[in-house]
Amino acid sequence: MAKTKLVKNKQSGVIPYLKENGMLKVVLITSRGKNRWIVPKGNIEKNHSSSSSAAKEAFEEAGIKGKIVGEDLGSYRYSKSDSVFEVKIFPFEIKKTLDKWPESKSRLRRIVSLDQAKDLIEDADLKKMLRKIPKIARNS
Repeated sequence: MAKTKLVKNKQSGVIPYLKENGMLKVVLITSRGKNRWIVPKGNIEKNHSSSSSAAKEAFEEAGIKGKIVGEDLGSYRYSKSDSVFEVKIFPFEIKKTLDKWPESKSRLRRIVSLDQAKDLIEDADLKKMLRKIPKIARNS
């Protein structure tokens, strides 16, 4: 009988969005290991809420500043190094995009349309969360 992996690590992240020339876009970054397109995420730091940790990751990994908008969009799980991670995702309205940021030498950043993001992101649960962004962006 196969052993079920338990969630060992709680993380938080953001789907960063902005309006560019009247078009809604999102920011994606590459993962460090496999260079897959992902959203900024990381471990929830001690003495930080899920949302404040997520905003900090957006700055460190993608070089973006802004604000969390509303409640979380849901969560997804992934496995890495024989551990299971659960990531709570928040909508993040971008106010500023920086040219240099802490992880700029280890990650690529792309500003893409929602349709492009759905094609580039592999995780099905994260793709579902992307569908909620237009309504949130209209109301923010």
